[in-house]
Amino acid sequence: MSISQTLSSVSSLLADSALLMRRNGVLATTLSMHIGEAGVPAWIIGAATAQY
Repeated sequence: MSISQTLSSVSSLLADSALLMRRNGVLATTLSMHIGEAGVPAWIIGAATAQY
């Protein structure tokens, strides 16, 4: 099995992993912004994003 065949067989897994990591970062940022606008203290925002 050549390298190109191997890459083509795992390319969907690699793309899915990249998309998942990207979405997780966007979600954490959006969550912290919305909680911050609600007037929640910074330490709670930090704890919430660290736990998520």
